[in-house]
Amino acid sequence: MNIKWMDFKRDTTLYIGMEPEALALPNATVTSSREKSIKINPMVSSYMGSKDFIGISSSGTSVLNQIPGVNIRENGGVGSELNFSVAGMTGKQICVFLDDIPFEYYGTGASLASLSANQLSGIEVYKGIIPTKLATDALGGAINFISKYPDGKPVDFNLSYSLGSFHTHRVHGGISFNELPLFYVEGDFNHIQSKNNYTIDADVLSKNGTFTNDRVELFHNAFRNTSGKMTLGLKQKNIADKLELIAFFNKGRREIQNDALARQPYGGVELQGKTLGSLLTYKKHFGSKFNLSAYGMYSSSTTHVLDTTALVYNWRGEILCPSAGDGEISNIGTNAHFYQKHIVGQETFKWFVNPQWTLTQTFHLSYQDKRGVDNWEERHYGKEVDDKVKKFERAFITFECNYTHPNSRLKASSAMKVYHFTAKGDIKSNGEYTPVENHKNGIGYNAGMTYIPKENLVFKFSYEHAIRLPNADELFGDNIYISPNLNLKPEQSDNVNVSFIFANKSLKWETTCFYRQLSNIIWQKPGLITLTSMNLSNSRVWGLDMGFSYHILPELEIRANGTYQDIRNIGTKYESAEYNNLRIPNIPYLFGNIDCVFQKKMGRIFHQPFSVKTFLSNRYVHQFFLYWDNKGDKSSKNIIPTQFISNLGIQIIQDHLTLGVECNNIFNRPNFDNFRIQKPGRAFSTSITYLF
Repeated sequence: MNIKWMDFKRDTTLYIGMEPEALALPNATVTSSREKSIKINPMVSSYMGSKDFIGISSSGTSVLNQIPGVNIRENGGVGSELNFSVAGMTGKQICVFLDDIPFEYYGTGASLASLSANQLSGIEVYKGIIPTKLATDALGGAINFISKYPDGKPVDFNLSYSLGSFHTHRVHGGISFNELPLFYVEGDFNHIQSKNNYTIDADVLSKNGTFTNDRVELFHNAFRNTSGKMTLGLKQKNIADKLELIAFFNKGRREIQNDALARQPYGGVELQGKTLGSLLTYKKHFGSKFNLSAYGMYSSSTTHVLDTTALVYNWRGEILCPSAGDGEISNIGTNAHFYQKHIVGQETFKWFVNPQWTLTQTFHLSYQDKRGVDNWEERHYGKEVDDKVKKFERAFITFECNYTHPNSRLKASSAMKVYHFTAKGDIKSNGEYTPVENHKNGIGYNAGMTYIPKENLVFKFSYEHAIRLPNADELFGDNIYISPNLNLKPEQSDNVNVSFIFANKSLKWETTCFYRQLSNIIWQKPGLITLTSMNLSNSRVWGLDMGFSYHILPELEIRANGTYQDIRNIGTKYESAEYNNLRIPNIPYLFGNIDCVFQKKMGRIFHQPFSVKTFLSNRYVHQFFLYWDNKGDKSSKNIIPTQFISNLGIQIIQDHLTLGVECNNIFNRPNFDNFRIQKPGRAFSTSITYLF
């Protein structure tokens, strides 16, 4: 948690006719303005700056668990699937952004695992209403990763490298040239790879048909991802305050070790993806009254799903026998190539009517199509299949009004959002297709307020009627774990959030209470091999999260946060009424952190001042059931067990050089986020970061 002491009231008295972050030069650091703005706006939100990250040799996503109300579930080791939970919302109900753009638009080759903590200036978490600039259909929360910007020097260069257990390597590099006559140029590069060959407990099947519980090393679990971007920015301020053309690429490969519930190991299944794309961004202020920003984006992705090994493996990687068919996941096997395009556009127009009133209009349009060819199935059906095009279109238009009282103690906002989506595709069965088409419209609306009775005290309240449209994976499947369902309905939710923030020079405290009433909630029902997305009738969520940090000494800080959320099915349409008022399974409901951070200036090394930062972080997640809790004997039910994982690290920090050593899961405890999917035990890593 990171709540800075600040004069909340004084910060809101300045009226300049434009957003603080929009005033900055393209290469300027805007963290301070962004952080202050997020604390005083009517949206219930949290912000963590990069200097408060714990464990910077890890990915940017791993530090999210340090923010109250946030939980991340990993489906294994480095590069595995991630599932986010924010203030009672989970999974696809949470939208993830990179620099205000939905991360999904970066294509199938992109991976959040490639986001190094070193390349981020901060993380925004919205626990209800999301700002108009993030024009999307999140049901009740959003996470926005903010990249670092060069500091405006003629040449800016940074490089970081991390080496960890299980053959894990992370590299991040960035360079910028800021004194060219008409333009500035920036480049950014990321690479991560890991064998993920950690050990797990498994029931190993031998060739004679007997099972033995043994400690085995994962043998087909590697991950690799490479990404980069090049930015060309215009310096001519009479044309635009910001005009950038960005070209980007990403390429990844992930071996699939097992099925969704870790009952069957695989030895030849893998998923590959690559994406090429471009992004054009524009911002311009017209005097002190008007502000226009826009972006357009295009990406083209190729995904290769390979399942052609007609063999049966055990958990030691031994071949037991030929399989009954042509693949491991299915009898048919797969050698499919899927081709996907994203075309996205968004514009936002602001009118600063006077120092009290601001009007904002945003329009967002996205088009996605996906087709595939599987020549492997020709062996089974006598023809190539999966060559049908699936199309997915979304459009949002938002109108927002903001008010600031003249004494700056009260801020209020209200907005309305109109939604539309169209999905067209085909459901495949036995090599034949059935066309399916789905159209939906909806209207969402919200209102929120911030009250600042004292300079170090903030109260927030918000209400929202939100709609989330099914995404492409839920409708069309993900080609491996999730089966298609083009008949899904949009989720809807009525959300109430109340937040309290107190901060002085030594103590910072934040509490959020939330209530959600959801209908048509999309839930992934576990099956024998895959998961199926389906609509529950209704559900109800209430809970609270609390977090504080306290400086015992100027150099010693204690941080803690905890979240309780009660998520229950309250409808009667799912299978039968016997599930009414039961906790929805396979979702954590009690979790928290407690961390200790010590940082002190120590003297000089090689005539340069340095400081030492040490930390101990502890993560707790209470056990929860995989299936409905009224089924079966509770003493023998399938559960995801209680977790209490501790991490320890130390960093030596200079102006230009940072060295770090970390140990994750220092007590080598069993580590699960999902049923039977074991995460790594004790792991070590070391990192070095150089800034020029």
